[in-house]
Amino acid sequence: MTDSLCSTQDSSWVNLVVALAAEAKPLQSWYGLKRDATQRAYPVFRNQHIALIISGLGKLNAAAATGYLHALNGSVSNSIWLNIGIAGHAHRPVGTGLLAHQVVDASMGVTSYPPLPFELPCVTERVVTVDTPDLAYAQAGAVEMEASGFLHAAQRYTTRELVQCYKVVSDNPGQDARQLEPAAVSALIGQQLSTLDRLLQQLGRLSNELTELSIEPELLRRYQQHWRFTVTQRHRLEALLKRWRVLAPAAQGWNPDWRRIPHSKQLLSEMSAHLDQLAVERA
Repeated sequence: MTDSLCSTQDSSWVNLVVALAAEAKPLQSWYGLKRDATQRAYPVFRNQHIALIISGLGKLNAAAATGYLHALNGSVSNSIWLNIGIAGHAHRPVGTGLLAHQVVDASMGVTSYPPLPFELPCVTERVVTVDTPDLAYAQAGAVEMEASGFLHAAQRYTTRELVQCYKVVSDNPGQDARQLEPAAVSALIGQQLSTLDRLLQQLGRLSNELTELSIEPELLRRYQQHWRFTVTQRHRLEALLKRWRVLAPAAQGWNPDWRRIPHSKQLLSEMSAHLDQLAVERA
């Protein structure tokens, strides 16, 4: 049992979302997570810095559990969200840990690119979320059932750089997923705990950097001179400007071309798209 995150995440809150109790078991032991007996809708486990929820299988369950955990914990500034689970793969060996650099919702045809502006603790991979198990391994990349739902939900609650998906290859054409037992799932996740520690430490440093960043009042005034923001939009603007500082420290946080945009909602949408492109270019 350990709480090795404490030294690097004093001001960070970590949310872990897993689909299966077998995936949660080694994480509970490693981080000393205790069951929250007050929660009935989902199994929730906690320590001083971390909350873990077991969602059940599927992207809708993952999205719902993510929203539930956010509501349970309240709005914590620059919180970390990590989806951990097993995945099938057409050619990677069982036991390989993978961080998603692309998440594809196969049924919706929607692709997302989690930004990775930190030192990577492992290889990265395309992750494909399917609605039913892909036992033919027809998809390119790691195939699982939760990442897209989790990602869509969690990115509403914190900056996109702090929302990540980590998958462990559990089956491939040589090792049938239908023969996978809970104990084997726990063992696969357990073998990745040191790598997960390094990933969470990197995310903790990034979270702390974001928390320490302050937006110059003059820059905010410049935006407020051209657009009217609701309180919610003002919070989003500040989050986007902080993200800009992380992705492009030399930038001034201002694009004169945006003055042509008539409404604050459209401005925030264009800013978000611009930063997403910066993140892809850096990846």
